[in-house]
Amino acid sequence: SIMALSKGLTNEERATFRKGMNALLISEFPLTYGMTKDEAVPFLPMALEAAHITLDGMSFGAIMDRGRQEEAKAKKVLAKPADKTTKQQDPNPIERIAALDAEHSKQEALLEQHLTTVRKCLTDKIPLTARYIRKGGIFDDLELTITNKLDWPLGALAFDYAITKEGRKLPFTEKEMSRTLRGGLKPGESRLVKITVSAIPKAEPLDDLDIQITLLNAGDMQGKSLLNRPKSLFTGGLTDQTCE
Repeated sequence: SIMALSKGLTNEERATFRKGMNALLISEFPLTYGMTKDEAVPFLPMALEAAHITLDGMSFGAIMDRGRQEEAKAKKVLAKPADKTTKQQDPNPIERIAALDAEHSKQEALLEQHLTTVRKCLTDKIPLTARYIRKGGIFDDLELTITNKLDWPLGALAFDYAITKEGRKLPFTEKEMSRTLRGGLKPGESRLVKITVSAIPKAEPLDDLDIQITLLNAGDMQGKSLLNRPKSLFTGGLTDQTCE
């Protein structure tokens, strides 16, 4: 592996190698394209999780070249003459905290936008219908018909559901869950899946029920998922598949 090759380097070469790896982790991860190092900090855990995908095929020489580029940039910054007209002052701690909060909010908004975009795509590419089945006990069934219109087989889904009716403020039942699709669901295939739900009072006509289901995440056949949320499905890392 590349890491094994780095063991034979001198201390100076190893420092160059680390700088190159760190820079590539940020520049090659889709969510941090165009970001500065400071802007990319909140995404580093996700970038590390996906490194085996984003850096797949990256050569040792390419990493060292990138490291040398980063060192050259650092030397230029150090060589730049200081502006003597600007008096260096310690930042106001309150202003610094406010700036960090604003940056954190910005990154959260970017991540939320990404989640919203991918989940809208999942809704379009994995059409899903639901039917409530009354069984007469304390639990009933929810029959889900799932169709895969992606160009890769589905191995798992994460979703949340809520069952309510018009005029009711709180749902009868709601839950977030993940479901493995045994054997996978090939592109173009449909499957009926049953999940157990808390029984709705028998006095409530089934035709009055409003069943709302939101797709949250999808996993491939290797146990890797499109998103890192919810954690119930994100156990094998990020997949290199996309929703398009």
